[in-house]
Amino acid sequence: MRVSGNFLLTRSVFVAALAVLMLNCASSQQRDEAKFSYQNLYQDRYERGYGGIIPVTLERGESYSGTISHDQKYLYFSSNTSGNYDIYLRDLNDVFSVPVVTTATNQREPSISPDGKYLVYVDDELDPDGDIILLKVNPKKLIELHRDREQPGDEWFASRAKNLTNSEKKRIRSRDANPAWSPDGNWIAYSSDLVPQHADDLGPGAGALQNIWLMPVSNPEEKRQLTTKGGVMPSFSPDGKRIVYISYEGAGSAGAVYEIDIASGKRRRFTSG
Repeated sequence: MRVSGNFLLTRSVFVAALAVLMLNCASSQQRDEAKFSYQNLYQDRYERGYGGIIPVTLERGESYSGTISHDQKYLYFSSNTSGNYDIYLRDLNDVFSVPVVTTATNQREPSISPDGKYLVYVDDELDPDGDIILLKVNPKKLIELHRDREQPGDEWFASRAKNLTNSEKKRIRSRDANPAWSPDGNWIAYSSDLVPQHADDLGPGAGALQNIWLMPVSNPEEKRQLTTKGGVMPSFSPDGKRIVYISYEGAGSAGAVYEIDIASGKRRRFTSG
């Protein structure tokens, strides 16, 4: 039986194409199997090894104030890798950091909402001592834009960001810091040295006392002061009814842990210091 040259050529091309396809599938499968995972790193260090510190960010400069989304998929943190402090995003199944907020001012202390849709952080654009900013975020979209080499512009931030403790029309000076979400996502606790009856653009002055404040996310103008003897680093109880914080009240205090009941204002001291 005679076989034409065209048939042999066609058959050779088909075999070659099939081989390339199989090679690509195998390569893709290998990439999927080799996909980075902090879970694998954790198991290797703590379940099969001797523990130790697992570095999460490897950028040059200082990275701190990490906050992980409740679904444990994303990490937000502040870093000065570009010079000033900006907010970055990390998919915890990847090794690349994606910029979320990169402006000429500093952004610190990010905290992600329980539903993962909003980020609060401290920004010094209007006040060098810091304001609390609320930003609507979509981590999946931000990562996609970064991979496509696109970066959201100023208009994107302007449409999604809101200053919760200051305004362009009526600037005031106060050191606002340590924002923390309530478990239901309706409230934000933070520390501030604001003196309401004397609030102006000059600020409360050197040595002013930081206290714990609480504000509803839907109406930040209704913020109220919870403590009067000092307080920083607030954190809500799981039921959202109490706030734990650190206070340096008392002569020579190195800091002690307190709890305050939001409804009654009753305080309780946990540690000495």
